Amino acid sequence: MRNWKTFHVLQPLAPRYANDPGEPVLRGFPRWYRTWAIDFASTDEVYWNYNGDQIQLDDLPTRAFHAGSPQADEDLRARTAALLSDYNLTTTATPQIDARFASLAAERIHAHPLLFYLGLPLARTVDMMLRPRVEMMNIPDEWWSDPVSRAKRSFAAAYATLNLAYFVLAFAGFIAWRRRRWLSFDGKKFSALAAAMAASLLLRSALLLTLDNSEPRYTLEFFPVLFVFAGALFAVRPRAAS
Repeated sequence: MRNWKTFHVLQPLAPRYANDPGEPVLRGFPRWYRTWAIDFASTDEVYWNYNGDQIQLDDLPTRAFHAGSPQADEDLRARTAALLSDYNLTTTATPQIDARFASLAAERIHAHPLLFYLGLPLARTVDMMLRPRVEMMNIPDEWWSDPVSRAKRSFAAAYATLNLAYFVLAFAGFIAWRRRRWLSFDGKKFSALAAAMAASLLLRSALLLTLDNSEPRYTLEFFPVLFVFAGALFAVRPRAAS
């Protein structure tokens, strides 16, 4: 109602790129970013820097320059470096700069369509689910790298293991819920409640497949469901009333 009164635009949901009504959206950079991005480190070091801060070539993974052969890889790296160098002069997302990102993205998508439309979205979603949730701690984004202390690497690895344990326990509990008739409602072997909860995870995952940037916070909504599923694994059958 506020948007309709102020901007005369019916907008019940926030726009994908947080743009104001009528504000142009430059889609070239996000599309190029999706041709190689997987992990949260790229979100922090590259995606969030666009249109306001410099982007360093060394912060891009080697897959950002994969073109099929050593010579093609080197050519793509040189053209990407030239584009980033021009952008870094002003750190402003101009239509001209964004058009060059769009052209580079189109080239990479044409070369690897299956990777762009399926492989990378799945990889980003899995990264959001399984990455250790230490981004708000004093631990580098690339916690597995050599400069990071052994203590911090071990701490992050322990968090990753704990995170994975929740998913494993939840899956086991989901199977147990299906098999234990007494956990269901109205005498049904597998209750509609469990199915609806599982569907909520699938729908959330489908939404995450459409995102440009991998951020672990987008999967926090999974955990209430995971806790309930894990609880089903440890549920004790109630005794019949005497």
